[in-house]
Amino acid sequence: CVYEEHNIDAQRDDIYNGIDILITTPKRFNKLFFMNNVNVRKLQMFVVDDAEFLFRGSHLADVSRLPESLERCQYLVFSTTYDKRFNRWQERFMFHPQMVKGS
Repeated sequence: CVYEEHNIDAQRDDIYNGIDILITTPKRFNKLFFMNNVNVRKLQMFVVDDAEFLFRGSHLADVSRLPESLERCQYLVFSTTYDKRFNRWQERFMFHPQMVKGS
């Protein structure tokens, strides 16, 4: 897990040689990615949990920049509530998005 409370240099060293799963905050991932410390060429799945928080603060901008640099991969977005802004967001980078509602 990489997030803001820990030293970014130590986190960079931990993931530099490659990892199978990276759990991080959008802000920290952006910082590492734009420092060229995260290789996403083989990324197969991009997961956003608690997506309702994207529309607060700068989180949406942080997450929206990432798909622009990714190869085509599967996106999974989870949210406890639905916001109409999800439609515009998914249209920017998802191909044939499907919504599954649970109860």
